Amino acid sequence: IGIVIGIMFFSQFIPSIFGLMDPEFRLFLQFSGLFIIAEGGLDLMRGLIGKRQPTAHQIIHGITIVVKLASISVVVLMMNRPEIFPILVVEQPTGALTNIGIDPSFYELFRIIAWLVIIAVALSTIGNFQKIVKIERYRNLK
Repeated sequence: IGIVIGIMFFSQFIPSIFGLMDPEFRLFLQFSGLFIIAEGGLDLMRGLIGKRQPTAHQIIHGITIVVKLASISVVVLMMNRPEIFPILVVEQPTGALTNIGIDPSFYELFRIIAWLVIIAVALSTIGNFQKIVKIERYRNLK
């Protein structure tokens, strides 16, 4: 699922929706899509390897950590530009989509949510470190 979402973010194949968004935000989406595709591809590789090659799993977890930490930069850049974040609404009676953006009074809330995303990514990298250690313990038991 991650790879599909990443492809959607990267390709932006629905021009009627993505065309309403700020070009800078679309660029952030494309970078996010690349990171999501990379992480999904790494997870897929780990699944294909199976349990036979613990060293390969550790290497892939290490690469995943780098990808996750690199993705934080996109969140930080977006956090500093809340005015480009789209809020799409349907206009009545035409049913057309319109980008109204975030009201400036919600910029602080936007930044808090961005910090929560950064914390979640950081915690998930800690999980990858734990998996590397767990694999090493498993290898030492053999």
